[in-house]
Amino acid sequence: MSVYGGGSINGEAGVLLPVPTEGIPWDPGDMAGETENARYGWEMEGGRAALDVDPAHILAWGITSGPDILCWLTEDSDPDRWPVLVYGRHTSPTFTVHPFGMVEFLRRLVHEDYDGWSSWPISIGGELWNCSPPTFVHWRVGQLRWKAGLDPATGEPDPYADMFPR
Repeated sequence: MSVYGGGSINGEAGVLLPVPTEGIPWDPGDMAGETENARYGWEMEGGRAALDVDPAHILAWGITSGPDILCWLTEDSDPDRWPVLVYGRHTSPTFTVHPFGMVEFLRRLVHEDYDGWSSWPISIGGELWNCSPPTFVHWRVGQLRWKAGLDPATGEPDPYADMFPR
């Protein structure tokens, strides 16, 4: 987070902002809001019967257009040892824990590296790889592109730009 910050991967997966940011055209999402959604989803899906964890240890860091919520399980005192928890809205099972961190999880997604996965972990498939190589766009760059009438993910002219006030 300290290197790249929040943003979007090909417009299909997002890395959330640590805190809400005021004065921007649209809210790219923040960790607190999505963490609340993930914990609520955990409760609605059966709580400990669905996934035997303390919900206080669920911390969201990302989302997909699926709309999945990507989280850390923060049970370890060392953040470098936090595994990824996926709350998949259209996956089975609904919750999956992956024994590696956020960067490794994202690397595996964009390279379609299935090693160690019994099934695809998120609700969307090839949409992340429609461009090669996959691109990360910082949220500020995406917002500037949008204001200029460009597609926030690609920087290309947006055919729908004049439908929305800038």
